[in-house]
Amino acid sequence: MPESLIKEIKETEKKSDEIIKKAKLKAQEGIEEARKEAETFIEKANDKVKTLIANKKEEGAKKAEEERVNLEKEVNKEIERIEKEASKKLKETQSLIIKRILKKD
Repeated sequence: MPESLIKEIKETEKKSDEIIKKAKLKAQEGIEEARKEAETFIEKANDKVKTLIANKKEEGAKKAEEERVNLEKEVNKEIERIEKEASKKLKETQSLIIKRILKKD
């Protein structure tokens, strides 16, 4: 084999080794970039899930507050009804007492 041909083969091998090294570096960079993108995507997804959970908790808290307010209204109505009934009974009792006092005279 002529020496020039051997020299050319060695240069070609060197160039192909360099190209392979560069390709491996590019591939490694691509893998790292893809990993970073995946991590960012996962972080965003986790944030979204946390937000959804917080919204559900807030929604549940609002419903619980609405129920509490409704129950408070019902209790207040019942208290008002009982107070009216008690006032009526008190007036009736006072009236009976006055009638008895007047009857004794």
